Amino acid sequence: MGKLGGEELNFSSDADVIYVYDKDGRTDGPNAVDHFAFYARLAESVTASVGSAGVTPEGGFVFRVDLDLRPEGRSGPIVNAIRGLELYYEGYGATWERFALPQGEADRGRPRDGRGSLRRLTPFVFRKYST
Repeated sequence: MGKLGGEELNFSSDADVIYVYDKDGRTDGPNAVDHFAFYARLAESVTASVGSAGVTPEGGFVFRVDLDLRPEGRSGPIVNAIRGLELYYEGYGATWERFALPQGEADRGRPRDGRGSLRRLTPFVFRKYST
């Protein structure tokens, strides 16, 4: 999102991030966990690694990571299933979110799937009828 998604990062930029996973379910294996729990832990780890908690040997940090653009801001979950995002934006999405989403970019995991997920939010960004 933001300057990161628009490939406009500069020295003072923060990285606006929304973590999304494909669908709810459970992982495979003997210690199976819900997808939400798995991806929430992964998101927290990634954020700590590159964010202000991810301090470099010189004492700096890689990026300031801003998760406030996610649905419900700081009070919302750190990660959402794409269907949850669709429902949130359909029912509660604000105008500023409509303007922010087109600058989003699927950067990690399976970018092709991520781009498909972003396309699923197109009806929110570009409303068929104005209200």
